[in-house]
Amino acid sequence: MSQPIFKLRLALVLVIGLVIFAGCSTTKHLNENEFLLRKVNIKLNTERTLAEKGALTDQLYSIMPQQPNTYLFGVLPYKVWLYNMRYKKYQQDTANFQLASKVVEKPVVLDTTIINRTKNNINSFLRNQGFFYATVRDTVKFKGKKAYVTYRVNTGTEYVIDELNYEVADDELGALIGKMKEGTLLTKGTVYSNTLAGQERNRLTNVIKDYGYYRFSADNIEFELDTLDKEYFRNLENPFESAINFIALNRQKKKPTLNVKTIIHRRDDSLEFEKFTFKNVIVIPDYVDTTDLRNKALTEKEVNGLIFRYREQYVNTTILDKKIFIRPGNLYSQSDYNQTIRQLNDLGVFQYVRMFV
Repeated sequence: MSQPIFKLRLALVLVIGLVIFAGCSTTKHLNENEFLLRKVNIKLNTERTLAEKGALTDQLYSIMPQQPNTYLFGVLPYKVWLYNMRYKKYQQDTANFQLASKVVEKPVVLDTTIINRTKNNINSFLRNQGFFYATVRDTVKFKGKKAYVTYRVNTGTEYVIDELNYEVADDELGALIGKMKEGTLLTKGTVYSNTLAGQERNRLTNVIKDYGYYRFSADNIEFELDTLDKEYFRNLENPFESAINFIALNRQKKKPTLNVKTIIHRRDDSLEFEKFTFKNVIVIPDYVDTTDLRNKALTEKEVNGLIFRYREQYVNTTILDKKIFIRPGNLYSQSDYNQTIRQLNDLGVFQYVRMFV
């Protein structure tokens, strides 16, 4: 019989504790025109699947600039209660460890200026996800000294890629368009997003740098989008027919399409469209600092065009030779550069590997 009695006493202690805490109002120290941000809701309307909708909703919550306080079981603001119990102390000691570590929380007061920033954050995030015409509306409701904010988000539809074209400001570089297309992420039928375009920009940069363009960068690449869906508007002179096409395609649940033009342009650097070759490849296995690059006291040895310089030959040069893929006279290649770094690191005998170009 002792065990049930123990559980009963424990339950009573918990109830008494909650009653004591409940006496500490979360709003007791707010000024007349201040309201506690009690809850933030997102009402999301999107064509995505239920699982994708849940993930998207979580992402939107994560970019909220102002979040409500922590609530145990969604109803007990125990950290605010703890804060209010020692209100004067925390007001004087704003750098208190308990505040900094979030053991206690200052009441979150609704800041209406943040609402517009939140809407901008949501729109910007959704544009990066490929929702170009999303709408966000906000509603604020007050119950006593507490505020409840709701954001109604309609993502609109996503666009799928129809055509991919290239515009290159250099004839020699333009000859690589075939190589650029191989492995492109912007394929026909793929849902477009700015995130995907960013990944494609990085991929293209590496492809181009593999052909000697050492000074080329992602800043040389832009994307131009044409979102005028030709299926929706086949006859611009007949608005009635266009409207019928639009309704018909919507009933078929077909996503609108866009064309993507990849523009590769010059900037201020005159060497961005110039090819580079490796001249000397010097390997210093026991490198200490930059003075080793000019230290004439180091032993020097040439192996298959590579110049090895070292104090003590503690790693076999033949092994290192097989791990180095850049060679004098070869065009600069980003892939060879990356593979060399990776292979030398994988040996596990160096603290770090650096390459000076």
